[in-house]
Amino acid sequence: MPTFRVIDTGVRGGRANIAFDAALIEAREAGEIPDTIRFLTFRPSALVGRHQSLSRELKLDWCRENGVETVRRITGGGALYMDEGQF
Repeated sequence: MPTFRVIDTGVRGGRANIAFDAALIEAREAGEIPDTIRFLTFRPSALVGRHQSLSRELKLDWCRENGVETVRRITGGGALYMDEGQF
């Protein structure tokens, strides 16, 4: 049976969550950690895919005025909104 770990990193901002993802991927690729299932929650964040334009996908002024952090994901895909209401 494969070994894996489960972690809950709680509520974090978008940049912190994406940085945590990158660190987990790097550590896993280096063989430093087992496969990991991670439970996480975002503070209000608008995320765009790796190849998307922040200014074309998001209303940056609105995000700033409303406390929504804007973040680029390390993966592709479309823009999405995350906050404490998503699991």
